[in-house]
Amino acid sequence: MDNKRNESVSLVKSLESHVAKNSLSLEKRKLFDSLAIDAEGNVSVATIQTGGISTFTPDGEEMDFFAVDDPLCTNICFGGADMKTAFITLSGTGKLIRADWPRPGLVLPY
Repeated sequence: MDNKRNESVSLVKSLESHVAKNSLSLEKRKLFDSLAIDAEGNVSVATIQTGGISTFTPDGEEMDFFAVDDPLCTNICFGGADMKTAFITLSGTGKLIRADWPRPGLVLPY
């Protein structure tokens, strides 16, 4: 169990670093908050100011953006039986929303 947890932590740190380095090349600046990883290794990051979830490939390319009606989108996690439900916090309005997600989230080893 510890090996899987260590691998997950290493993957998150590596992807956080890669996304942070590549974020300056985005057309519109995005301020990152919390993140989650899907089963394919993509990183979905809550973005403040632009209000939504930016998803990046493991290579650091932005693959899509899920817009929400709140500029203070602060967190995302995955759940549901098939891990294809995203739970997203909207801090400006104090809401927690649920959205169908196109890819399953990564199952955590703990």
